[in-house]
Amino acid sequence: MGVKKMDYNTVLRVNWTPEINKEHLLQGLLPDVQVPTSVKDMRYCQVSFQDDHVSLESAFTYGNQIQAFSPSSLSALSVAGVGLDSSNLKTTFQENTQSISVRGIRFIPGPPGNKDLCFTWREFSDFIRVQLISGPPAKLLLLDWPELKEQEHSLINGRDLQNPIIVQLCDQWDNPAPVPHVKISLTKASNLKLMPSNQQHKTDEKGRANLGVFSVFAPRGEHTVQVKAIYNKSIIEGPVIKLMVLPDPEKPVRLNVKYDKDASFLAGGLFTDFMISVISEDDSIIKNINPARISMKMWKLSTSGNRPPANEVSIKIGLTFDVSVTLRMLLLHSGPPFSNLKRYVSTLNCLQLTDSLFIDVLPNQPVKLVPKIKPPTPAVSNVRSVASRTLVRDLHLSITDDYNNHTGIDLVGTIVATIKGSNEEDTDTPLFIGKVRTLEFPFVNGSAEIMKYKSYANQEENFAIPPCHP
Repeated sequence: MGVKKMDYNTVLRVNWTPEINKEHLLQGLLPDVQVPTSVKDMRYCQVSFQDDHVSLESAFTYGNQIQAFSPSSLSALSVAGVGLDSSNLKTTFQENTQSISVRGIRFIPGPPGNKDLCFTWREFSDFIRVQLISGPPAKLLLLDWPELKEQEHSLINGRDLQNPIIVQLCDQWDNPAPVPHVKISLTKASNLKLMPSNQQHKTDEKGRANLGVFSVFAPRGEHTVQVKAIYNKSIIEGPVIKLMVLPDPEKPVRLNVKYDKDASFLAGGLFTDFMISVISEDDSIIKNINPARISMKMWKLSTSGNRPPANEVSIKIGLTFDVSVTLRMLLLHSGPPFSNLKRYVSTLNCLQLTDSLFIDVLPNQPVKLVPKIKPPTPAVSNVRSVASRTLVRDLHLSITDDYNNHTGIDLVGTIVATIKGSNEEDTDTPLFIGKVRTLEFPFVNGSAEIMKYKSYANQEENFAIPPCHP
């Protein structure tokens, strides 16, 4: 800045510097004006000139003054960023601060991380960096089970799941929510059992819980298992795992016993042949069963039902493999298993499986006539006393088989009683009443009762011998 040469009666004043270099003024130079170091620093400069004739004054303001925002400035402001959702973006002019407020900044759902925002107004711009974090837990996702989203998982009863059940807490946009100590539980039907059971699970620092691998025990068919979480006293329902439980073709569940149900089980006879099959869960016949693992026991049916008593009888059986069937075994004849006419319970055991059969033992062929109660050997005398001449009293005879079982219930006939001597030529033998050597009695339904027979004097109703006269 320059000035003209002045004489000594001239007064020049400048207010932006405390000292004036007179040499510079004599050369026509005003003091230097320093540029402010702050954009907010405004400077006021004044120059006054006075001599004997005139007084002059001039002033000016300088600095980096920024133009204030106004409502019309809103249209020139823009906000940009990768993944920015501008649908709810709102800008508002703040009269009291002469600024613009920007609200509704949000990003399209995505993984957490750093995001940059660029604010532009006319030719000016500035950047800020924000860090996106996960929201509060709102979902429970199952990890490492992608196929369950579309279909059910098939497994054999008693086997393990192919993968461990691992769950992850997530926000509503499926971002992992690293919230620890959140309780995780499984819900299922009562007929579905998971082993191990009764375990408590909570999320770790990453919001993740590993429930491990479970063994599944359930009836065949479709079953479901659902994972749930409890967060802030609210239940977060996880995915539903669909399980299709298939029967185990190698697990024996029952015995299939076939035999001739029309066969008669005679006392002292032999068993009919039994065909035994071990049936698996899928109703197929298990092959290659060791015959030595099959056993058979039998006992009389009593009030204890079909529970074996302490004195049960183990029956030795012979087993052979039926090559023509290739899947079954035959129970061969095993000797006389029973001799009394009773109802028996017979059990076949194999691989801890049991099948019970109820067998009614029938009498065998009639072979002998026996008294119901064996009478004592009679002693008779040739006297008139009836008691001394009575052979038997109330005698009950029946037909039995070799095992003393009453049989021949369909037989009808006659029993002939004969008094014989020690030899056929002996003629001095007692006679029956009526002076006869033989008597006949009716035989009905395999038995006969000899209870009444009249003597000469009609004094005894018994089977007697009359007195013999020389």
